[in-house]
This record gives sequence, C-alpha cells and structure tokens, in this order.
Amino acid sequence: MTFSPPIVKDIHQSEEELEAIINQAPSPQFKTYIAQLENNIKLSQQKMHCYDAQILKDENLVQRTISFYRLMVVWLGGLIGGFKMPLPSTCPIEFASMPEHFVEDAMEFLIVASQLIPKAFSGVLLDDFMNFIVMFMASPEYIRNPYLGSKMVQVLKCLMHGSRSSAALAMLFEGHKLSLEYLVRNLLKLYVDIAYTGSHTQFNDKFSIRHSIAELLKYLWQVPSHRNVWRQVAKEEEKGVEFEFLKLLNE
Repeated sequence: MTFSPPIVKDIHQSEEELEAIINQAPSPQFKTYIAQLENNIKLSQQKMHCYDAQILKDENLVQRTISFYRLMVVWLGGLIGGFKMPLPSTCPIEFASMPEHFVEDAMEFLIVASQLIPKAFSGVLLDDFMNFIVMFMASPEYIRNPYLGSKMVQVLKCLMHGSRSSAALAMLFEGHKLSLEYLVRNLLKLYVDIAYTGSHTQFNDKFSIRHSIAELLKYLWQVPSHRNVWRQVAKEEEKGVEFEFLKLLNE
C-alpha cells in the first residue's frame, strides 16, 4: 500500500481517459492530447514514488505528521466542548461546517502509517485519536458520511493489530477512559446502522466493514476491562442494539 491516494486517483483517471481516446478512431487532433495525458501520467507516477520513498525512510516526518493530525482532531473536538460523552444533542454549526476531508485525511494517514512504518507510533500520543474515533464513528448527527465511520473502524483495526506487540497501543483498548465506557456500545451501534446506510449495491463494502467491526468486538470481549460494559449493554438493551446485532449475525 502507498500513501498517495489523490495521486493514485489522478493516475487512474488519466489512464482510463487515455484508454478511451486510444480506442476511438485515430484522429490527428487527439495526438497532442494523448501525448499530454501520457506525460501527466508519467509525472504523477514520479510524484507518487517520491511520496512513498519519503514516508518509508523518514520516521521523524511521519511522527510530526501524526502530531499535526492529533492537534487537528483536538481542535475539532474543542468545537463541541472537548472530548466527553454523551455528545450534545445538536451538532454545533462550527463543527458541521468543517470539510469532511479533514477527518478523512487524518484517518487515511494513520492507516497507512501503521502499515508502512508502525514504529513511528512509538512515543506518539494517540489517546486523542481514540477519543475522536469513539465519540464520532457512530454519531451520524455529527459525521453523516458512513464512509468516514468505516475509515475510523479501519484505524481501530490497525491499532488492534499493533496492540499485540505494543503495550502503549494495548492501553488504548484496555485502559482508555472513553474506550472502556463507549467503544463496545458504539461499535455495536455502528454494526447495526451500517446495514441500513448506503445503497443495496454497496453490499461488499458493508460486509467488509461489518466483518472488521466483528473482529474488533471479538477482541474486546477478550479484554477483561470491557466485560462489565458487555454485561451492561446486554442488561440495558435486552431488545435493542445487541438483539439487532445477533439477528444480523444470523442473516
């Protein structure tokens, strides 16, 4: 995997456009445009390789980028009064006005960094990312795009895998305050909600994200500090969220 999604997208679009033009009847007027597209693809590929090479070798750059995104999510959280639950019933206009790509960029970087250079997470504070994810991944009143919720789940899954070899990452699941109180609840809620969002043609995407949520829930069931929350959910929502969850598992 490489960290240059916008560039990759541009390359794919240019390649598709180039293929469409070449498949048409030959025309002299297209020769210049074809040459331009080929040059653009070549330049974009060079940029992509530069980005990848920089990330793979510069641990300090990755750590500083993680720190930047941490400050960004803290700032976003400050727009609603800080990291605390439950969320206000009405989303403040300041938060609602923020571009979605703020969140998408941060989550995408965490996913790629965890896969390409996981040692960069050493010594970096990740608690605020966990705060942000726990609070917003299952809160459509605040983040309406279900795609962003799935990105947050991917980040959690990457951190879960890393927790097997990192005590600091393990503590995000075993000793983080908001995680202990709300992670199981919100994952269950998102598992159910994701089945009713998007179009019916997005079955594969829905299946993939629900599979990831199920993996996380299975992991959290094995964490002793989460057992009380599981029991509380089962008691409080006897015919609610967990009932729907079990029903969906049997579909």
